[in-house]
Parts: sequence; structure tokens; C-alpha cells
Amino acid sequence: MLKNIETPPYLPFIQQPDLVNIGVARLAKPRWIEPDTDFSRYHNNKLQQASIDQQRVYAAEPESIDAQAEFSQRLFTHLTVDHQQHFNHDAQSLYLPEQQLSWPIHAPGDASDSDTGDNAPLEQLWRSSLWIQDDICLLQAYGGAGNSDYRLTAASVCAPSHWCLQEKIGQDFFAIHQPVPSFKKKLERPIRKLLAKLGTQPLVRANWGISDTDTLMRLPEHQQIECNADTELYLRIERQSLSKLPATGAIVFTIRVYTHPLQSIAAIDGAVTALQKSIYAMNTQEYYYKSMHRLEKPLARFFTRQRANADNGSQ
Repeated sequence: MLKNIETPPYLPFIQQPDLVNIGVARLAKPRWIEPDTDFSRYHNNKLQQASIDQQRVYAAEPESIDAQAEFSQRLFTHLTVDHQQHFNHDAQSLYLPEQQLSWPIHAPGDASDSDTGDNAPLEQLWRSSLWIQDDICLLQAYGGAGNSDYRLTAASVCAPSHWCLQEKIGQDFFAIHQPVPSFKKKLERPIRKLLAKLGTQPLVRANWGISDTDTLMRLPEHQQIECNADTELYLRIERQSLSKLPATGAIVFTIRVYTHPLQSIAAIDGAVTALQKSIYAMNTQEYYYKSMHRLEKPLARFFTRQRANADNGSQ
């Protein structure tokens, strides 16, 4: 059976209370992608978002075609070997029987089911993104041999955390992350070193935020409304992995979003205290970047309730 996720599997604010940090760890290959019983929610979201506006959730530049093909083959092998208890295949299709899902297998450049004609290879990353719950970004070096600069050349992103793919495609990796508070000061140099040494073994890290909804698709305009005290809050975790494709040298950046009611952390020892400390430790830029100013009233209510429950439990 696919793993059942009832409580948040990752709580990065416990291990890394500083909001701006790298916090990477090496992954065993079988854990590169972690499918679970919530699969249909993500799959349906991807199909829904594409039906609304595919250009908003999928973009690719022509130079990414080879990297897309290499990624798709690597992902196919990972799912059918490391997760063979869940995924199986024949010559025509990949299957996830537990979710009653199947996908046709396409050779690179196969346009048999596409209306895009000669542009069909650019859809390969989109097709393979439907096999997993994660969003996918491909980064490729530019500027000549030995250059450590990377551009976002292809992506399937249906669960962004308040950013817009159409504004990011083709941009330099470091330019994309400039809005992150203290990014240049704290993270740019160590990330350059990390990317220079990155190999095929995945590295994993996690980000966190708090939202007034568990909706997966969150664009910048969704951050505008101030919440009242009785707004239900959700913990939003991004599990991110980084690895390099050996043939093309492209970097694969996967993003799996988890959303859970904030109340779900109450039963986890030390989680509420760690979250509150992490919020209090934010500087002004970080506080507003994470939209905590919008959530002050419901957060105050949540922490007050947790303190009251703890006091009652100790009596």
C-alpha cells in the first residue's frame, strides 16, 4: 500500500529554526520521489490547472528537449524499479494500480497524442510530471564551459507557493531567488558551491510556510487579503530535492508540497513551541515575505489555545 500521510512528515522549523538556510541532506535513491495515498489530489490538481491555462503551469525552452528526455527516462526507471511495489508497466503504458491510473509511454518526439505538432517534444516534461505528486524544474548551465550559472529552461509547476512560472522561465537561478530575504548575503555563495559539487545522488531540504487555505495552486495575488481571528490555518511544507542528470548535466529540482491543518502539529512534541520561536526570530523582511502580517490574528488565537491546552493538561 502507498504510504498514508496523516500528519506533516517534515517539520523544518524544528531542525532549522532560522528561516533562511540551506539545510540539505543526502537521500537514499529509493526516497528520491515519495508517492503516497494523497496521489489523486495532486494528479487532479495538475489536470485542472492545465485545463484552465497550461501556459501558467508548464513552460519549456527548445534547449531543454534532451534534458527533458533524460529526466523522463530517469524518473520512469526510478518509479518502476525503486517503487515497483506500486508502479508497473508494459510496452505501451505506465500503471499506478492503487490509484487506478495509467499513462501512455511516449518516445522522445512522439506527437501521437498532441495537438502541438512539431512542438510535441516540449510536452515531455509535462507528461512525465503527471506520474508523480511533485512539481519539476530543470536548470541548465549557460555562459560557457566551467560557468556555475544556471537558467530555468523547463518546468511543470502546479503547486507554486506564491510565484508565477511565466515570470521565471528562462531566468537565472539566482535572479529567481533574489526576492528571498537575505538570499544574496546568506545563501548565494554556499549554493554556488553546492551546485558545483552536485552529483546524481539527490539532496533534500524543506521549506515551510503558513496559509489560510490548503489549496495547492497559490499565486502572488493570493497573498493580499488579511485574515480574521477565526480563519483556519494550514501548515504548508515544501520538500525539495536537487540532483544532476549525468548525460545533459541539467539539474533536476523537484518540489513536493504538503498541506496539513496547523492544528495537526499540536500532538507533535515540541512542534508548536518550535514554530512560535521560528516566527518570533524572523526579521521584518522575512516576516512580510512569509505573509505573517496577514495571519497575525489567527496565529495569536492558535498559540493562545495551545498554551491554554498545555496549562490544562499540566493541572
